[in-house]
Amino acid sequence: MLGNIFAAALLAFVVGLSSVQAQQGGRSGAEEYYDKLGDLNVWTTDDVLRRKFGYFPEYLTMRFGSHDGYDRVVFQVDGDLIGYYITYGKPPFQGEASEEPVSVRGKAFVEISLYPVVSSDENITANERYAIRQSRVKMPIIRQVRQVEWFEGEIRYVFGLNRRTPFRVQVFSNPTRLVVDFKH
Repeated sequence: MLGNIFAAALLAFVVGLSSVQAQQGGRSGAEEYYDKLGDLNVWTTDDVLRRKFGYFPEYLTMRFGSHDGYDRVVFQVDGDLIGYYITYGKPPFQGEASEEPVSVRGKAFVEISLYPVVSSDENITANERYAIRQSRVKMPIIRQVRQVEWFEGEIRYVFGLNRRTPFRVQVFSNPTRLVVDFKH
């Protein structure tokens, strides 16, 4: 009888510990991606996806600009980048929590999502204002950037491009950055 009570208590403890880990983003320190699509560091028009277990990083900034031969987008996070998805998409663009579609100027459209991430609403708003200001600058490929989603730990932007072009996805560290280049 005492053994059964001990076993039940141990089981409840293990289940409770697993629940706490899940709420914190899953297994910490897991380096392998459980979901992976596309190659990094190559020019492509195919989808690129990476997801692994870990703690939610804090989304800090998004910036973009033109370079020799490509336009570059940089997303910086504080922590380990555990999920992102880059894909060519088609309008209309709409977030899960919104009722109105978001219009984006361009002839081709790339959606970039980071998830799960945490951030303050003030930081999200500041990055949205930056995207609006920077979209007024003429660049060879990027025509406009619009935030489509900030809901349940996902931040999603749509990049309106002047034409469909290959992109290259890279991840840099110290600080952690997701970098997407669009070939001119």
